Amino acid sequence: MATRSAPGASTVALVVAVALAIRLLVGRLGKQAYDGLAGVISFSSKMIAAARAVEAQEKCPLVVDPLAAQLAGSEALASSRRRAESAPKGSGRMFKIGKMAIRTRWFDDQIQAALGMPVSAGIPGPLRAATASEHIDMASYVWRHPDGHQPRQLVMLGAGMDSRPWRMKLPADLHWFELDQADVVEAKQEVLKSLAAEVPVGGSAAGELEEPLPAMSPKYAESGLERAISLGSVRFPLRCASWTAVPCDLQDPSWADALLAAGFDPSKPTVWVAEGLLMYLDEADVKALLAKLAELSVEGSAFVGISVTQAVIDRINAKGSASELMGTWKFGCPPDPTALFAECGWKLQQATDRARQAAALGLNPELCSFPTSAAAEGGTSRGTSLFMTATPSVTAAVAN
Repeated sequence: MATRSAPGASTVALVVAVALAIRLLVGRLGKQAYDGLAGVISFSSKMIAAARAVEAQEKCPLVVDPLAAQLAGSEALASSRRRAESAPKGSGRMFKIGKMAIRTRWFDDQIQAALGMPVSAGIPGPLRAATASEHIDMASYVWRHPDGHQPRQLVMLGAGMDSRPWRMKLPADLHWFELDQADVVEAKQEVLKSLAAEVPVGGSAAGELEEPLPAMSPKYAESGLERAISLGSVRFPLRCASWTAVPCDLQDPSWADALLAAGFDPSKPTVWVAEGLLMYLDEADVKALLAKLAELSVEGSAFVGISVTQAVIDRINAKGSASELMGTWKFGCPPDPTALFAECGWKLQQATDRARQAAALGLNPELCSFPTSAAAEGGTSRGTSLFMTATPSVTAAVAN
């Protein structure tokens, strides 16, 4: 019987070359589909920036972000404009206030409250309902921390194309860290360069990047005069003491080691921010993440985050996802997340939703693209998302 001879070296080499070419082509096509990023989750960072840009271009915006349009890129910006809901004629607006706009405003305000900074008490008059007060109902809007609460270390978890270190009023001695996938970190820093935004030497931990990204200004250890001279070519100065981006995978426990290696100090109070992250993790990873944050948090620390509710995940599982991005969502927060946070070392201080935020801000319901009627049961939301503020439990604080 004839036997089949083993493939020659040239045949094996050809097969390997073809496989490699296919892999490179698939990777290239994938990046083209997501504007140079690795996938839909990474690309969502540009879509969120685009939503901020659309709001910021209004005459009376709820949030202002002069970096958002370029961070988003033309593809995401065009998509966001197509999806935006037109505002009523005569309202003075092009589009209604979207979900991302009010989300951004709440995180801006809650971050400032968590840092012990004053929170703006008003919004533009044209956005207010006719019967609304001129001042925000702060008691129901943000959770006010005790007097003397002034953390000077902040970590953005899954930062995406966030621009707060260059656009918000922040403490001058605040050290800002942000964590995200390597492709997002690299793409963002390239945009920051093109915007002439100030990025300090050491502004990116090398991590998974093939080589350190270029810096644009001298180290802060140098004199104020040297920094002032260097800022002559900077369009967007950094508004805090330092900014460090750490490329990592937040589903891999090694993220904490990467953060520590980048200069994070667990002995100092920290504000942890998870804006648009938790839904991409499964429940076990969410609990592990929250528990690790508690382990790294001393008294005076705080957590500020958002999660879609379990009802949203149930609808996706029952009917299928409405989009490719929503199809990647895994975790849904319980209607009352108090027990979940307690299990992970945190005391929940606030759980709110967009309807309550709109009411506290006094927004005109006709200008909002999301439901503004309060739907609550037993003091907890039944909406699509929960916005949460928490502080370390006593046991977690003592353990550190």
